[in-house]
Amino acid sequence: DSMPVSIDLFAIPPGYTPRGWAGELYNIFATVFSMEEPLPQLMSEVLERIYEDNGWTLDLRIEDQPEISTSRLVPSFAQMLDVGLKTIGEKGYDREIREKMTGWYTMRVASFQTNEAAVFLEGGIPLDIDEVLQRNVIFSLEDIKNDTACSFVKVALVKKLRAHDEARARKLGASKGLRTLIVLEEAQKELRNSHGQDTPQSKSVDSFCNAIQQDRKWQLGYLIVGQNASDIDHRVISNVAFRAMHQEPGQADLEIMAQTMNMDLATATEFNKKLKQGMALMYKNDGNMTSPLRVQMPQPPDVSDEPVFTAQPPLGKLKAANYGEHGIYTVGELSKAKLIASRTVDMDTPAEEIPEIKQIAWGRLFVYALGQ
Repeated sequence: DSMPVSIDLFAIPPGYTPRGWAGELYNIFATVFSMEEPLPQLMSEVLERIYEDNGWTLDLRIEDQPEISTSRLVPSFAQMLDVGLKTIGEKGYDREIREKMTGWYTMRVASFQTNEAAVFLEGGIPLDIDEVLQRNVIFSLEDIKNDTACSFVKVALVKKLRAHDEARARKLGASKGLRTLIVLEEAQKELRNSHGQDTPQSKSVDSFCNAIQQDRKWQLGYLIVGQNASDIDHRVISNVAFRAMHQEPGQADLEIMAQTMNMDLATATEFNKKLKQGMALMYKNDGNMTSPLRVQMPQPPDVSDEPVFTAQPPLGKLKAANYGEHGIYTVGELSKAKLIASRTVDMDTPAEEIPEIKQIAWGRLFVYALGQ
């Protein structure tokens, strides 16, 4: 019975100008909804106009508009709907286009005033995102039954977290390792493969790829999880340095595996056949790895009554309560294990039958050398 919280979507994060945050809001809509001209132009114009109508100076950071607490109003979906419909009427479109745009715009914008995502996006108790960034937090979105609304919330949440984390990193200065890790599950819905088409959704993926590159300097990392490699835009995979793939079902997935793990298609096909449940190929695109590693994670013990993790340790120092004392190992240690394994390991040899191989990561995670 906890009180509902809200990320207060239209509230401008620290360091942003109203125009800059309106651009980020546009990217959220472009990521989730398919839009054809003139809808992208309309959406961009409306998002800037709702801030300007509320008295904001579009190109001044919010820190440079000190009257914010008394005279600057945060826009809302209701205002966005009203301004959008007025803008459509002012444009002089012919009747068919006007009716089509009005229907599209009304159905999508108005839905966020009434669907399961409405309170989380605006209207609830404002979530302290700076506090969230200092803790290990899971956002459970199962109650949002509509896939489109759920995707919208996920993308909006990532945008908010990223904006606040960047401001926090500027304030705290540089540090070693990751400061924040954002895990995005079912990412094929938001970062779906555009197959080379030049669409607003494809351009929003470009924006996300640029964010991945830029955010590294702020010690912000992303763990992107999808069901099939070919469902996720190849540009996203190319911009992620560390890659892990389970058995892939289709030819297109195998081609992605070969391209992103430094293998030819025949080798990828052979390795894919030998991947069983709980196994994956892992590869880091840092110029040092010439071939991927095969890793295996045994099923954890029965923990139906107790959680695997008994506490919430700091990010980067996780230790599994039921898996012994080993922490998370480095790529260098993985490479060392690979060299040990390369002398003796056959692709079909069970890991537990290899006495020399080093046991790493969460308890009994075994590393094989591939094709050595």
